[in-house]
Amino acid sequence: MSGGLHRPFRDPSWTTMPDIPEVCRFSYDDILFHRGAFYGVDHHTGGMACFNISDDLSTLTFRWFHGIQPDETRDWARKYLVESCDGRDILQIQRFRKETLNMAVRLTDYFDVFRWNFDQRTWEEVHNIGNQAIFLGDNSSISIDTTTSTECLGNTIYYTDDKGGSGFNIRYPLDMGLFNISTRRMRELA
Repeated sequence: MSGGLHRPFRDPSWTTMPDIPEVCRFSYDDILFHRGAFYGVDHHTGGMACFNISDDLSTLTFRWFHGIQPDETRDWARKYLVESCDGRDILQIQRFRKETLNMAVRLTDYFDVFRWNFDQRTWEEVHNIGNQAIFLGDNSSISIDTTTSTECLGNTIYYTDDKGGSGFNIRYPLDMGLFNISTRRMRELA
């Protein structure tokens, strides 16, 4: 093929977006593309931003939604945004850690799960996501329908070590396991 590489279904060059207002600039834990818009959850406030970009990329609409009221006695380690496997819902997963004697090892203690209510524009805590399994990761997170897989458990979060900013050290066990959402029981994997 002459004239360089051909990349089907991809833009051949970067497109300049309209100026992003200062109010849109937050420290995001996670970003998700859902139903034609980008959603981001702020690390500090737990608030959610919604960016809607026009088809011709000429305009950017920004909306801000208040976050989940934090419990003053707890501090989350990270928040994830996940689209439900049927594509209808946005789920926010909050990961909490427990302190260990050796601060080089930071272990997950539990998770809280919330579903975004588009009509009320609020987060609702959920304790059952049915036949879905959620896989959390640093770069992306997904949910799958467990009725099509006999290997995965429904209503379960599968998680791996997100390093927590402390760096990766292979001498210590990885923080990875399964968390049952309704029973709130954890099973660590070594």
